Amino acid sequence: MVWIIFILLILFIFVYLGRIFQYADVDFSPIYQCLHIHDILKQRDEFSNYYKENRKLQCDLALQLDSDFSYKKGTEKAERFAKYFNHVAAFYIIESYVYKTTENFISYDTLEDLWIHGTNIMKNVIDKLLNTETVESLCYLLDAISLFKDTMKEYSYDVSIWESMLANISEICAQKSLEYAHNEFTKVSNMNIK
Repeated sequence: MVWIIFILLILFIFVYLGRIFQYADVDFSPIYQCLHIHDILKQRDEFSNYYKENRKLQCDLALQLDSDFSYKKGTEKAERFAKYFNHVAAFYIIESYVYKTTENFISYDTLEDLWIHGTNIMKNVIDKLLNTETVESLCYLLDAISLFKDTMKEYSYDVSIWESMLANISEICAQKSLEYAHNEFTKVSNMNIK
């Protein structure tokens, strides 16, 4: 009886989580097949370590910005921000799915370490962008981060750093807006005086 309940629970989880990837066309069978083979060979730990090392390298690749990113303008830049954060979100959603659909393959601590690693990299990227972007670009960045934060929260990731980052960017955006308005007002008043 316990086995039947356990199997039904597993089927429910696969069906529920499968809906998430219904339109994404992500095939997880290679991971499950490799896991099964390594289980039979009693080498699950080796495969788990291999998987973790490779996913960390893939995380680093996923978090890199294109070199031409700073040359984009307006809506093109907004699309680049959205694409970047969507790409990163997809990486972490897949990790969450693998964590939830495999037993003792990757631990919650491994998932959390990968999240912290990625968050630190993204924070450094965003800190560099804050000094170089216009107010318009910062607004696009705010939108992209807000959507990213909400998405990651739905997958039970800790988003507290993203909430404080949003507040910080909003403050910088407001400050740059005031500076811009002050400069424009000064230009107009100087033109009227002459």
